[in-house]
Amino acid sequence: MLRCLAAFALMFVVGLMPQPSIANNVIRLTAQEWPPYQMVAGDGVDGVAARVVRCALVRLGFEPKITILPWPQAQQEVREGRADGFFDASENLERDAYATLSIPIVPEVRRWYWRHDRVVNVDDRTIAVAVQSGTVMHQWLIENGYKNIHVVSTIEDLIYLLNSENIDAIFSNQLVFDWNVAISGISMDAFNSLESQEVGLGVYFRNSYLSEHPGFLQKFNEQAEDCRMSVHLSPE
Repeated sequence: MLRCLAAFALMFVVGLMPQPSIANNVIRLTAQEWPPYQMVAGDGVDGVAARVVRCALVRLGFEPKITILPWPQAQQEVREGRADGFFDASENLERDAYATLSIPIVPEVRRWYWRHDRVVNVDDRTIAVAVQSGTVMHQWLIENGYKNIHVVSTIEDLIYLLNSENIDAIFSNQLVFDWNVAISGISMDAFNSLESQEVGLGVYFRNSYLSEHPGFLQKFNEQAEDCRMSVHLSPE
């Protein structure tokens, strides 16, 4: 579904229709640098997910302040009460202990990639597989018994390792991988791939913040559902 986005550049069309305001204050959010979902752009933050979040909050009368941080710190800021929410996140029990997840604002397709000139069985738990550290995909590999996991810090490192003789395959977010391959000028014909799973990513709002703003999450979800239909990727 998302593979056709690999050759696309980012152009957003977000309609900000006037809506009744439930508040007129700043909401502090954190996120990781994760193009094309969100990235630093000039003095602000832009990207597919950032646009959906900003659209929904502005419609509700909030002024979103989004700070880009390393992913563990982005979550810690919310857990310790210094921020009101973080995105883009999938649901897990650790996060549920201090925050509540919104509806999905963007999809995440998790996909295997390997070189076109190789034959790889991704169900073989002994293959050498590379993955980004701190991701749900890294944890999934561990929980599902993969024995030879190579951990890297960036998507650029993952793409580089695809040409390594020491790696059989990588496990990555499809939109992030395809986007970075496209901007690097590499042809997707160089790789084979296989979809593993698809999940939705949302915003985790701190539980104490939601207690202070009754009804906020329901209103955010309503606006986010509409806003995500207004964010598009189009060819250059």
